[in-house]
Amino acid sequence: MDRQHGPSTVGHDLRETRERISNGRDSGQLSKREARALRREAAQISTLADRYARDGLSDPERRELEMRAQVLRDLTAAQRLRTKAP
Repeated sequence: MDRQHGPSTVGHDLRETRERISNGRDSGQLSKREARALRREAAQISTLADRYARDGLSDPERRELEMRAQVLRDLTAAQRLRTKAP
């Protein structure tokens, strides 16, 4: 089990993603609704990481968390970069 690598990596990714969400909201690249939905997903991933870490993180759990964090990161980037219709 890779207890230290998984949660700390996911935690770092989530902190960076939350910062990008905040920056996107502040710059107007994300609407309040979009930012709220992205933050909610980040919170769900964080809660799941905490639950998995209680009894040690298995490789499949670590991969799931990393995948979910990557999807959230990609979704955040896509929403920030899309062209808003006038």
